[in-house]
Amino acid sequence: MFRRIDRLGHPLDEVIREHLPGDHRDDWAVLKKLYELLNILDTKTSSLLTFDALIVAVFTIILQKEDTAGAPVLWVSLLGTLIIILSMGICVWVVRISWPFLKPGVAITTECQAVADVVDVRTIYYQWAWRLSFAGVFVLVLAFGLRYF
Repeated sequence: MFRRIDRLGHPLDEVIREHLPGDHRDDWAVLKKLYELLNILDTKTSSLLTFDALIVAVFTIILQKEDTAGAPVLWVSLLGTLIIILSMGICVWVVRISWPFLKPGVAITTECQAVADVVDVRTIYYQWAWRLSFAGVFVLVLAFGLRYF
């Protein structure tokens, strides 16, 4: 694991903890944990985006056949593709780099609350993206069944 180092060669979290009043050291630990949660959400969402891209590729392969024009498999595959693209769009909202709470001079408790709110919202977005992706897989199975059976 990489640790950020300040100009003097000290681990940055230790330097910050040394300069915080005693009652804010716990806040720093909470803030650090919240940033770790954001990192976990970003990683999971990136994986879900990769999975969704593979599902869209499979839908594209199903639609490559010439006899799908007007067939139910066409409409089911298009519906599945739209569901997956919606999931991917929500994933982009989770991994976007938009942290308006990072402002100089903001109290650490205020920043903790702002980061906690962002973690909550992005977790909800991730859950919806995951659900849509799950639904897209069921539609893929249906399209596959219509196409090949």
